Amino acid sequence: MFSKTAIVMKGIFLKRPTAILQTAYTFRSDIWIEKNDKKVDAKKLPDILNIHIKGGDTITFTANGEDEIQAIETLVNLVENDYLLDIF
Repeated sequence: MFSKTAIVMKGIFLKRPTAILQTAYTFRSDIWIEKNDKKVDAKKLPDILNIHIKGGDTITFTANGEDEIQAIETLVNLVENDYLLDIF
């Protein structure tokens, strides 16, 4: 299991949770997002929307599986570098 914390640079609006979801689905690992002691499945859009992520929030990604490190590093990079969110 591997975890890493990120500070979100841009608000997570309609296309941004989709970017997280699409990115999470490219990995085999189970992936979760945690914010304020609430942990949700990063591969379920309603769960992502339910934690109301916005710019400036601190969130933690956790993954468990064969590609966990690559998954977490990719997702942290996605939310910390707002220009990447515009590609989705």
